[in-house]
Amino acid sequence: MIDRIDVKKWISSEQMAEWVADNVTWDAAKLIDCICIAPYRTMREKREELKRLYETTEDHVCQNLLQDRIGRMEAVLSADSAGAFGQEKLFRVEIYYMGHKEELLPDLFFSTQEAAIGAFLAYIKKNVRAKEDRADLYYAAAGILSPDTTTQQYQCLEQFIVRSDGEIVCSRETMGDEFSCQRLPYPSGTILSGGDSPYLQPVKGVLVNQAEPEESGFAENDYGQWLICPQTQGRAARNGICVIQLTDYYNPFSDTADCNLPYKQLFSVYEGSLGEKEQWIAQLSQAVREDKTILYQMLRDRHPARGDDLAMQRLAYVRSLTHSLR
Repeated sequence: MIDRIDVKKWISSEQMAEWVADNVTWDAAKLIDCICIAPYRTMREKREELKRLYETTEDHVCQNLLQDRIGRMEAVLSADSAGAFGQEKLFRVEIYYMGHKEELLPDLFFSTQEAAIGAFLAYIKKNVRAKEDRADLYYAAAGILSPDTTTQQYQCLEQFIVRSDGEIVCSRETMGDEFSCQRLPYPSGTILSGGDSPYLQPVKGVLVNQAEPEESGFAENDYGQWLICPQTQGRAARNGICVIQLTDYYNPFSDTADCNLPYKQLFSVYEGSLGEKEQWIAQLSQAVREDKTILYQMLRDRHPARGDDLAMQRLAYVRSLTHSLR
């Protein structure tokens, strides 16, 4: 089954896809999860791929895995039908723009999935016209709720992600957790950018690895990568600089609590020019390439920033770190 799949089709980062194809030992569970979490493919596309695999494999274990995942997808895609999830339902919608939740919205509850997605699309249409935003940078997290007669509250049966054209991308219960190898295959000191993605706030930063891509142990450590970037809301920082640990189990650049898509696939090497207020990134990149233990000094130094000119504070702090290495 595995040799019939082009893994690169299901991983949005070309560099990551190449590294994964060469370094990951595949089995059916990993492959199915890799397909199911693809952040830029629709659930309908994923379901059709899994059906094709089901029809062409004779391995009963694989067939059972595929049948289970296909069934979960079809339950989400047909959630308005009477039999889907087998109980009374409501649909709650939360709307996000580049990873940030749109605040000050009333509670959005609907009796059908169609109405929930329709309300999300109407919100995009209104706000793109009003604020000159980009429609493709919106997404919605929609929860399928059922009343709990014991607690008199609603329980969430499933949550799914809807992109700006109304297509469902994935759901919490279809993503799986076997394909956890989401390493950023770049050396320490590389400047990365989240680009324009509905699932990430705009961010540039410098990557630091505990082990480098060519070293043993690189793939196994879920905690072995950090991104040094401008301060993000609610995070401890030194002079407006954050050190964020990049893990496989949640997206630190998004407000979405569940259904976290594989955000590391969405990062790429930044090859453009840096503005005057981003020169600290260039200097830090060079410093990390010379001695990446600078990271541990930064972790010890973290405290909230004070004052208004964070760009100057960042640059001065990076210069002080590079001087200490000489």
